[in-house]
Amino acid sequence: LEFEELRLDTDSYNAYVDGVSVGLTTKEFEILQALVEQAGKIVTREQLLDKLWGYDYYGDTRIIDTHLKNIRKKTNMPYIKTVKGVGYKIER
Repeated sequence: LEFEELRLDTDSYNAYVDGVSVGLTTKEFEILQALVEQAGKIVTREQLLDKLWGYDYYGDTRIIDTHLKNIRKKTNMPYIKTVKGVGYKIER
């Protein structure tokens, strides 16, 4: 799975930016994968929670924000956008 300089190896759960391996946790990888699969579209926190944690997750939805903060820091990619009050999207 590729987006700009990002490459996600979905078999090994490895992420690469400009060919350099980025140490993402499993959840960080899965969140990034969900965004890349829906590139250009808004993905809500609830959609991410349902997909990655399951429908019975009753924790804080802000866990997504924390993971995205870490993803942005680790990948240094400017493509992940916050859509206030709605969710996130990845776009050029």
